[in-house]
Amino acid sequence: MAQVTTYTGTTASLRAQAIDHQLLNAPTQTRLIVPTQRAVQQRMQTLLQNSPNAQGFLGRPIVTFQDFASSLVEGSDDHFPLVSPTSQQLLFKRSIQLANDEALLDFIGDAANRPGFIHHVQRVIAQLKQDAIDPLAFRELIARRAHPSPFDKAIAEIYTNYQNLLLSSKTFDLQGMYWLADLACQSNKAKGLDTISTLLIDGFDDFTPSEFRLIQSVEKHISTLIFGLNYDPDPSRKDAYALVHSTHEHIQDSFETQSKDFEGTIDDAATTCQQMARTLFWRDSSDLQSLSPSVKQNIHLLPCHTVTHEVENIARTIKYQIVHDGISPFDILVILIQPNLFAHTLQSVFSGAGIPVQPVQTATLSNAATADFFLKVYEATAQWEREAIIHLLTSPQFQSL
Repeated sequence: MAQVTTYTGTTASLRAQAIDHQLLNAPTQTRLIVPTQRAVQQRMQTLLQNSPNAQGFLGRPIVTFQDFASSLVEGSDDHFPLVSPTSQQLLFKRSIQLANDEALLDFIGDAANRPGFIHHVQRVIAQLKQDAIDPLAFRELIARRAHPSPFDKAIAEIYTNYQNLLLSSKTFDLQGMYWLADLACQSNKAKGLDTISTLLIDGFDDFTPSEFRLIQSVEKHISTLIFGLNYDPDPSRKDAYALVHSTHEHIQDSFETQSKDFEGTIDDAATTCQQMARTLFWRDSSDLQSLSPSVKQNIHLLPCHTVTHEVENIARTIKYQIVHDGISPFDILVILIQPNLFAHTLQSVFSGAGIPVQPVQTATLSNAATADFFLKVYEATAQWEREAIIHLLTSPQFQSL
């Protein structure tokens, strides 16, 4: 059984550094699991920059959860290849066809053969597997439903068919990989854990039931398990970190844990932006009294009367920074609370000012400048009023015709 510890603290604290320190102490016997491949690259780069000793790393001490689960399956009796996306689609089509042959999908007619239905079934089964619900357990659940649906038996049969086809083809899917990794660790120590004594898990907001079940099985075979949770446990900030707080409670209920809070390691704010981020949205209003005018002032509040007025002020500020300060447009980020409300005005004003715009969030068609132009055309032809015609003739889209 492992000694389980939770490290809590926001990104501004030394939580991540404390996790990295544990890795550097015994890199060959430690694995650090982070949420994404990008996080793997960023964390490794940080280690190499801040720790000269990290240059001697062998293997992959920092991995994603998927790669960690895959390493546990390797070398086990159930080490089958991961099913390819094309093969998986064929298995789902065959599973649906078998259910159709038993007249379980007659109530939806030809829709059963549509790609959309196949994708929907794939998402449903993936969710069931993530929740650690196998076909037999799913049948037991739907049998207890007070108001059954015709889809219940159909999905249960498709799920059973799909799982049987996977086994007969001696492959497994992504969600099934966590099941196999869990089986490899339940009774015996998986070969992938032979050299690992410490497992660090950092940066996750929560875990799927399959992931957490695997963690519980691995915990029996290592000496140290540390969870790094990105949140502040202060009760006044509980609502801001509700999901991670729930994960913390789940960990404490599942293991005998110790806790270390790193929120007190945060340095004093050096800028107004840092001060506001740390105090403005917390429930303890007394924190606002600690705002100091002596730090670097990098927040400017500007009252604006309308959306257009606000966007024009933003455009002037950006234009000045590009022309006079030599700042690249791609180094400037504009954050909008309601992007759809600003989309048309932002596109028009920025285009007129010669400022390139690269939206991060795709606007709806109704808010696109082109759609707005055609709506004005229809309005002008239907009403033929002076104001509608002027809007049409002054539109940037009309000028580009």
